[in-house]
Amino acid sequence: MYGMRTVRAPILVIALTFVTACARSIQSNEPQTTSLLLMLLTFSSQKQIYVANNLTPTISKFSFNPASDEITGTGETTISAIPIGLAVDPTGSHLYAAVTGNNTVTAFAIGPNEISSLSATATGSSPSDVTISSNGRFVYVPNRLGNTVNIYARSSSTGLLTDLGTTATGTAPVSIAIDPTGQFAFVPNFGSNTASAFTINQTTGALTANGTVATGSSPNHLLVHSSGRFAYVCNNASNNVTQLLINTSTGVLTANGTIAAGTTPSRMGFDYSGSFLYVANAASNNISIYRIDQSTGTLTAIGSAAAGSSPRRIAVGTAGLLVSSFGTNSLLRFSMDSDGGLRERSNTGAGSGPIGVASTP
Repeated sequence: MYGMRTVRAPILVIALTFVTACARSIQSNEPQTTSLLLMLLTFSSQKQIYVANNLTPTISKFSFNPASDEITGTGETTISAIPIGLAVDPTGSHLYAAVTGNNTVTAFAIGPNEISSLSATATGSSPSDVTISSNGRFVYVPNRLGNTVNIYARSSSTGLLTDLGTTATGTAPVSIAIDPTGQFAFVPNFGSNTASAFTINQTTGALTANGTVATGSSPNHLLVHSSGRFAYVCNNASNNVTQLLINTSTGVLTANGTIAAGTTPSRMGFDYSGSFLYVANAASNNISIYRIDQSTGTLTAIGSAAAGSSPRRIAVGTAGLLVSSFGTNSLLRFSMDSDGGLRERSNTGAGSGPIGVASTP
């Protein structure tokens, strides 16, 4: 993650367009240079945000301007079927959607306020989410009704996926998380009340089973702390969060107690520093806030914040804490205070039944 940054493909395309137009304008004295330069600088500074709408086959698009601290809706893209989960690759060049309506994962090229479909690759039955490895080489899709995870190799240049097969999980896997080193993966199994651990082959991306640990009832999401030593599982039916310890050498999970959440916890996110955990509670319409003990990983409840109606998924990025509000068909944005508190900054209309959220880095 350190050292020279990879140039994002959409910006490179615009830059090349700009250089070409400059050369032409010098010859023809056309006043194109200034407007193209502004376009390049504006897009390169803005962040793109995407929301999967689960009641219509669309993805809502937004642009966040850090200078003005504003989110603007930029339209919707109609896709082949109902989407649910979204992920953006580490360079911000490609968007991937788990399309539960037709059992595919669809790749899109990211451009200025637009996404262009590249390909749709078959998954197992009822894909529920999509996760990209930190090096961008592999993509993983859990299949809720297939009890498997699909593994794909990803081309960094084209964004296209190559199917590498599947790995068995517990019953009804709903998400997958990868530790910061990229060595271990973890899957909450909604139907068997467990979390499965896997080791990741660094060459092939293959997953090897590495044991399971009991969770609460109907685990819906697992999140790994930036230290790589702790993980958390929100349990949809038992209304609590299971705290886990990760052996950083082996990737084995160990239970570390539970703590109460709101009603029907659905997804989680950390603040930028890894000091606080946020849990979206779909039925109590709020976000539970916890302080994380950096030595033990244990959570302490410190409050909650109202979050629209039926908040479903969370993404944390430059724009702050982003939450899909299923009941109000909107995208909520919160700033995160140094004491863990949340302040709602905007409420922007999305499509019908928003769930998955992702943003460019």
